[in-house]
Amino acid sequence: MFFPVAIATMVGIRSTDRGLLELARSLRATRRQILTTLEIPGALPSILGGLRVGVTLAVVGAIVGEWAGADRGLGVLVNLARGSLFDIPLMFATLVTIALLGIALYLVVVLAERRLVGLR
Repeated sequence: MFFPVAIATMVGIRSTDRGLLELARSLRATRRQILTTLEIPGALPSILGGLRVGVTLAVVGAIVGEWAGADRGLGVLVNLARGSLFDIPLMFATLVTIALLGIALYLVVVLAERRLVGLR
């Protein structure tokens, strides 16, 4: 989850309007003032876009991690369903739960984005 958010943040901050940066510097704004009033608010759509990608990848990573070596969780349920002669109802329920978890986390980030940034 770190890399999509970090890259999106870097791209968002670097895409700040140069005219606004020059204006802030001409008004003797400190580096902190420029960061908090121009760069971070301008980069917020990019940051939240990276977070949308990151949160769904985090769900996938957690499932794979549980699948590989944990003794509880949704990944273990996949292994259990696969090991017991393909328990189809358990497998289906587990996969639906994983999908719903990913969708729910994605929607939480989308709602936060709409609240912080508004509709574009």
